[in-house]
Amino acid sequence: MPANRPRRELIDVKLPAGFDPSRHEQALTKLIEKTHGPGWEIENINLARSTATASRMVEINEVIEQEHDEDEIQLKLSKNTRPGDGEKTAVKLESQHEGYFLTEFEPYLGYAVLTRLAPNTVRARGALSVALGVKPWEVAVKPRKDGGFTVGLPKSYVPSKHDDKLQEVAESVIGKMGWYVKTNAHALSAEVIPSDPPTFPAAFKYPLSQIQRLNNDEKLLLATSLGRTGDEPGETIFLDFEASPHTQLNGTTGSGKTVTINSIIAGALAAGYELALLDVPHKAVDFQAFRPYVRSGFWGCDSLEASATVATLVYEEGQRRAKVLATHGVTKIQELPASIRPKPILVVMDELSGLFQPDDIPKGVPKDHPFVVSAMQANATRAILMGATLKLAAEMRFVGIRLLLSTQVANATTGIPPKLRSLLSNKLLQGVNPTKAQRAQVFNDPTQVPEVPSNVRGDSKVSKGVGVLEMEGQEPVVYKSFYASTAEYVEVLKQLGVPTTLTPAPSAADIARIAQPEDGGGSDEPASRMRPEYGGFGRDEKKAPRRNDGLSGAAAAAHDLRVQASGPKPGLDEDFS
Repeated sequence: MPANRPRRELIDVKLPAGFDPSRHEQALTKLIEKTHGPGWEIENINLARSTATASRMVEINEVIEQEHDEDEIQLKLSKNTRPGDGEKTAVKLESQHEGYFLTEFEPYLGYAVLTRLAPNTVRARGALSVALGVKPWEVAVKPRKDGGFTVGLPKSYVPSKHDDKLQEVAESVIGKMGWYVKTNAHALSAEVIPSDPPTFPAAFKYPLSQIQRLNNDEKLLLATSLGRTGDEPGETIFLDFEASPHTQLNGTTGSGKTVTINSIIAGALAAGYELALLDVPHKAVDFQAFRPYVRSGFWGCDSLEASATVATLVYEEGQRRAKVLATHGVTKIQELPASIRPKPILVVMDELSGLFQPDDIPKGVPKDHPFVVSAMQANATRAILMGATLKLAAEMRFVGIRLLLSTQVANATTGIPPKLRSLLSNKLLQGVNPTKAQRAQVFNDPTQVPEVPSNVRGDSKVSKGVGVLEMEGQEPVVYKSFYASTAEYVEVLKQLGVPTTLTPAPSAADIARIAQPEDGGGSDEPASRMRPEYGGFGRDEKKAPRRNDGLSGAAAAAHDLRVQASGPKPGLDEDFS
């Protein structure tokens, strides 16, 4: 900038004796000009101190071209120039000086500056000024050696209002995808920096050597976020159970959802959690390696009845823990003495739609037809499973029970009611091409959750295990989960001495008690979880007489179906009791 840029000069003078502002101000101005030179104007008069303050602009030539700064021209403006004359002044001066553009406009100080700018700088300045809502000369733009720009921001700059717009200009107008803007609101400066777009490696290897250090009762290692820029690495993300104990993991087909679940299971087991696993039977192979590591009786993958039983057993365990808390006068298990504190329980339920989705009841088919009876029995079991899951999510966070519910589709028509979704505050959607409907079903506010960028979506080498998440206490991000083979997880669990069980499946007695309503039951307590006392399919006195065996509804039909299917035993009379 030229050293002799016009500046405002101030002086204080002593008032003559008997000075009267209404009569003598013009004479005082002439006296000052006689003593100090021309151009002075009275700014204020202090009668109490008998002083006056005057100011003037230092005189400059009409045009000054600096010998060592030939890319800049300084011009004097007419005294009649107003702030609103900027565009008119720019057009006039720029047309008179080809290749130069108005970069400073100071009508009150009486000067303007033209600067020689390259075409790409002019385009950048114009786009940035539109984003900032100011005139082009209010944005100072200088090229960087790397092809970016250093930007002087106007006083009206506000990060929350302008940062997104500046980023859009950097990627869409000035540069390309991956360019980014770093701003300094205090210094009113910014840098437009060329870069490649942020991405992921082909895989993030799970840090197995640190698996115990990285996981604990309140946090489990989950993933790595996408870096904000191509020059910045992402951050490590944890499932924070202190912020929210329950997690919903939705995944599109082939998104690597099982890999993500396996990493969470391994981290939980290494941290000392107890494990419950529930899945549809034909998908149980995905978690077969962890079968020995579940808590005894908590393997609910062999049948729908087993799933309902395990969910209920976990709830009953939660009730026992609640009684312990009440006995010791505390409100959560973390407050119990370490010697009696129970381990947290991770309940993993995969293929939730398959577990919850009711079977269709054939229309126009007699109610005692095997197809109808079978569907009713399955739906009754699903009702038990659904009820236990809802109660676990709603009631059992304080006793250390954490849910991880996983499915490909999540909406009310496929078995997951809104009431349950509202209890799952950690929400993950894995896959790079989810539909808008899927995003709306998963997230509380999908507009605040980023989408997977196109460079990641289009790269098959990096897209596996990628998704987006919305969790309590964390900013929504794009993430990529950690990977290790199942064999590697099992090997490290063996090295850590994680306990195993020889009885992973629930006992036949528990299944009969919880999920097979026609079996067992004493006179004091009905065996059926579908009796009226349990909110199930009770007997309607008006529509059906009481049977001698005490069964009714779906329970009676299911019992009769099994007897008919098996036929009478050799040498014995047929018995329906």
